[in-house]
Amino acid sequence: MKTHKFWTLSVLGFFLSFVALNFLIWEKYTKELLIDGPRSGDYTRIGYIAGSSYPSKPGYGLQRKHLENYQYQHEPIDILTIGDSFSNSNGKTDQYYQDWIATIHSKTVLNVQKLPGKHFFDTLVILANSGYLDQVHPKAIILEIIEHHAADFLSKPVDMDQHLPLGDILKTYQKLKYTNRPPEISFLNIGNLKFLLYHFLYMIKDDAFFSKVYTRELSRPFFTVKNGRKLIFAYEDIEHLAGESETSIQKANRNLNALAEKLNQKGIRLYFMPVVDKYNLYSDFILHNPYPHSHFFETLRTLKKSYTFIDTKEILLAELARGEKDIYYADDSHWSSKAPQKIFRTVMLKPLDPSS
Repeated sequence: MKTHKFWTLSVLGFFLSFVALNFLIWEKYTKELLIDGPRSGDYTRIGYIAGSSYPSKPGYGLQRKHLENYQYQHEPIDILTIGDSFSNSNGKTDQYYQDWIATIHSKTVLNVQKLPGKHFFDTLVILANSGYLDQVHPKAIILEIIEHHAADFLSKPVDMDQHLPLGDILKTYQKLKYTNRPPEISFLNIGNLKFLLYHFLYMIKDDAFFSKVYTRELSRPFFTVKNGRKLIFAYEDIEHLAGESETSIQKANRNLNALAEKLNQKGIRLYFMPVVDKYNLYSDFILHNPYPHSHFFETLRTLKKSYTFIDTKEILLAELARGEKDIYYADDSHWSSKAPQKIFRTVMLKPLDPSS
């Protein structure tokens, strides 16, 4: 009888201790990392990294707003944008770079999603060939892609004649929305254990042996958080460099030129805005950097273009040289409001000159 009572109390004690430990770790560390909200960053959530979160990340609160494809009601459009999570505010509200364009340049901006099963580039080709751009008739288009996907995605062979029925595209765009929300999670979760494990493994290796995010020390504080000198970046920023070549960048440039020439025939200027990888932007400031350097922007600058190149690396690197902090969020893959504000105060968005 005493043995049964002993084991019952032992199991109960273990269970209560387990719950209490999880609750303490959750409240002190992992809650702000794992719950989607204004404080959460995707890199600290994936890597279970504390000390790099912000008290808050307020929206831009700009006077003029852009339109999404499901909101479009046949208004005259100045600029159409398409791209990845940077073009879609990572699913957050009131953090769209398109609102900076609308506010700074007094433009009407329409952001569209890639068509189901298609990439951003293919979507633009289809929109050009299927009558959608003839209906919307923007004066300019901004194609945005994160650097570590740009050369790979854009260097592939493209069918420049692909198209879809216009009616199908219009029906799709009436309901197509960008979604990117992490799952709901309670205080009892495997992330609490991962937090403890990763905390020690990051002391040994930059990627904690099996994390998808790396950490590295910077030469000075670039972020206004507790760990202001810690750079947190994605494995993709490093992984893609092995396949990055001058040939792939040249192929991407040829495809962009072909699209620009197709759009030129419709009186539309193409802007290409590759968003500099977080690692690439800060790589020269990493102490004892063991990783290779990217040459994507440096190579692309030298190539002949029929489109207008928005050099985000050059613009944002100049801000770092001035001592500006939080160009990118410390805990996130995405930039803060400082980046698009500076980019679109620097870049003069112009319609196509018919005489050129």
